Amino acid sequence: MPRLWAKACAEMRPGTLLVSHTFEIPGVAWEARLPLPGRPGAALLLYRIPSRDENQVAGPPAEG
Repeated sequence: MPRLWAKACAEMRPGTLLVSHTFEIPGVAWEARLPLPGRPGAALLLYRIPSRDENQVAGPPAEG
């Protein structure tokens, strides 16, 4: 997944959403997690492609 993230950041426009089915991208904060009804433990994870000079913070977003 880290290679996929690097490729996505290089090829996708900043601000684009990348959607992953259940798999997390290590070291990258997801923007939203959408549980899938009837599929225990399964979720869609939404990641926002950062601007070219922006650094991503590891871990899920803070709640609150």
